[in-house]
Amino acid sequence: MKHYQDIETGKIWAFEDNFDIQKYANRRIPKNLTKFVKEKPSEEHFWYSSDWVHMSDLPTDYEEPLSSVPIYNPAWITFLFPVGVYVWPDDKELLDISLEEIESNRYNFSLFQEIATTIDLEKSDLPALISHDGSLAIPMCSTFPNASDALHTINRIEGALFLGGLILESTNHKSLECGNLSEAGQKINSYIVSAHNRFRTGSASLSERIILSSPNYIMVSILKSALTTGFNVLVKITNLSPDFIVKGHKALVAWELSDALSNLWVSIEQITSYLWDTLFLPNLSYFDKKIESKYVKLKKKKCDWKISERHQLLKETGYINSSQLQALNTARIKRNKLVHNGELPKFEVVEDLWFSLLALLEKYSNVSLCELRNRTSISFNKFNKHYPPGFADERSVNNTAFPEWPTEARTKAGSS
Repeated sequence: MKHYQDIETGKIWAFEDNFDIQKYANRRIPKNLTKFVKEKPSEEHFWYSSDWVHMSDLPTDYEEPLSSVPIYNPAWITFLFPVGVYVWPDDKELLDISLEEIESNRYNFSLFQEIATTIDLEKSDLPALISHDGSLAIPMCSTFPNASDALHTINRIEGALFLGGLILESTNHKSLECGNLSEAGQKINSYIVSAHNRFRTGSASLSERIILSSPNYIMVSILKSALTTGFNVLVKITNLSPDFIVKGHKALVAWELSDALSNLWVSIEQITSYLWDTLFLPNLSYFDKKIESKYVKLKKKKCDWKISERHQLLKETGYINSSQLQALNTARIKRNKLVHNGELPKFEVVEDLWFSLLALLEKYSNVSLCELRNRTSISFNKFNKHYPPGFADERSVNNTAFPEWPTEARTKAGSS
């Protein structure tokens, strides 16, 4: 093995004996390698001014040196959709993977990593990228220097897609991945072991691969339409954080009612603030004098911040209707009981809150959310409930019998 040292960082590089550093062209290898290697004397020595220096002799403001070689095309990555759902250009021929190819594992693995479309990003000249298997990649650059900044942008894109009718889950710190865009082939690489990456590398099991026989597609035109719909809502209602709506929906589907109510209530608070600050207060002088008088009294008592008071005044000025006020009041009371007493809300309370929220978003963004309604409803204002397998109808619980179910008395009798 041949060894070279980076004179910038002190890092040692090892190559095969037949390696010719003068002829080898790789942009990731430093150009300032030297064959005169200086071994690190101890863990108390650090690289400084092209040599190892004991920590006691380092400047007080010393920082370990970084290589001047760029990190090429690094990316923050998440997967928008489950395995088996593919983002597909409208003019591209659909997948045609035979059962024989699936069984023998001889399909084109790398196809899933290829870029299907792009999304323009605010404050960045570089767009977000979406691959065929639904990975979303944004550049790991000064605009998105850390996971929190990246998540904010990713969650906003996910929220816009969700509002436009594409059902997905919100990315968090645990599901956020690091990767890069390949130098050749324009493919999005992820460094984390996952189901998606098993398909990309040909390491998915046969039981996993069978899904390729009947893939689901989201055409790029549908995705772009959903994105436009969602961003039209977010541009209008500027203080809305859509990830709370996404999380609220996920929790409601799973009957995690405390999480559903908590997340959706954040969205209610946000749209209430929007209505209050952009519609109610600027138009206060145009309302009936009784409304202005009520507001002045609330302000004097320092109670104008209370959401119950705001909802009542918004109702009296026509910004919310009677059924919405009832749903909001019920949800607020149940939320308070949840917070202070640990009392879980009923499904119907959160269901009514969900549809009231959608109605308010539609009215004040002037954007139809019909696709989202269709994908989350089974009928008018009825949420698409998910029951455990084998559970036919909750009404059947009123007509049940347990003749063979063991009780403590039966157990003791049987053991004597």
